[in-house]
Amino acid sequence: MRVVAGADVCALIWIFTPTVFWSMIRELYGVGGGRIVESDAQVVELVRRWTIYDWRRVLAIAVAFLLSVRAIRVPFPGAQGPQQFGVMYGTGYAGTTGRRDGLGAGG
Repeated sequence: MRVVAGADVCALIWIFTPTVFWSMIRELYGVGGGRIVESDAQVVELVRRWTIYDWRRVLAIAVAFLLSVRAIRVPFPGAQGPQQFGVMYGTGYAGTTGRRDGLGAGG
């Protein structure tokens, strides 16, 4: 579930970037190059909107990264660690051998 959440955020970023950002960047380059003529107020508003959207995108990337890292660290439901394959370590192994140090059979 957590991996899906991180993947969903990444997918939204991949959809959002070309559809929203590239059109704003194209417009900003057009204004800067003189191909598009807009008032100063319109340009300031476009830059402000682009900056807000870009910081939201940075935040979404950080959230996706943290969700992915957390998904790697959280144990899979139902997994019991090394004992799931019938191998016992430490005190569990020592209890089967009669030795306190867990090194094998004997006294």
